[in-house]
Amino acid sequence: MKRIEILAYENLFKIKAEGSLEGKFRVLEEISGFYSEFQKTWEICAYEGNRNIFFPKRGMLELRRDADEWVVSAILGRSIRNLFAPHVKNYLILHGGAVEREGKAVLFLGGHASGKSTMVSGFCKNSWNYLSEDMIIISLRDFKIYPSPPVSNKLREFKVGRISEISAIYMIKFVGGDQTRIENVEIYEVFLYITQNSVNPQVFDAKVLSEISRILRTVPLYRTFHASWEDVFNHLSKTS
Repeated sequence: MKRIEILAYENLFKIKAEGSLEGKFRVLEEISGFYSEFQKTWEICAYEGNRNIFFPKRGMLELRRDADEWVVSAILGRSIRNLFAPHVKNYLILHGGAVEREGKAVLFLGGHASGKSTMVSGFCKNSWNYLSEDMIIISLRDFKIYPSPPVSNKLREFKVGRISEISAIYMIKFVGGDQTRIENVEIYEVFLYITQNSVNPQVFDAKVLSEISRILRTVPLYRTFHASWEDVFNHLSKTS
């Protein structure tokens, strides 16, 4: 049995995996390397079977032989996000996507079907690195963006980015068609989105709110009604 340790959402997962599953946890291992602290330890037994399914209460992870590392990351990513993200104490976690290049992070905020995953995927195909497609993780010590576990298997072969400073924020909405509009957005609108779309709002205190406000005053803030991710990519390329 191969022993694997993964840190996610302030929990340490000790996985005992059958030899045939070796290497299928690489993405989560790489992401967890950016973290150190945890509140609780969980034991998981991973074995080869006929399904891709995680039984968190039993501590069992069944994986098909043809499940690759991104499928495994998505299965565990969704489960541990749903179970543990709301209880995180040392990070602010909010809905959104994020990419990184040269230590600078660009955030994509938006509701369901706004195009976050497509935006992240498109940027990652063009020399940007993955940070988040679903949950943005912001450290409350340095207010930098940390990589988060993927929750889909659409990001195959993309490189995981490093811990990054926020350099721009886009509030995005996919509208289709052939016309894209990108405009500046007011600080208060982004501030409201962040405070209303956190999965662990218990971390908000005067210090956290003040630091969020400071960051929003120092980085470019945009709203998009975009026809394609390429339009946003081109906009960022021209303005950065």
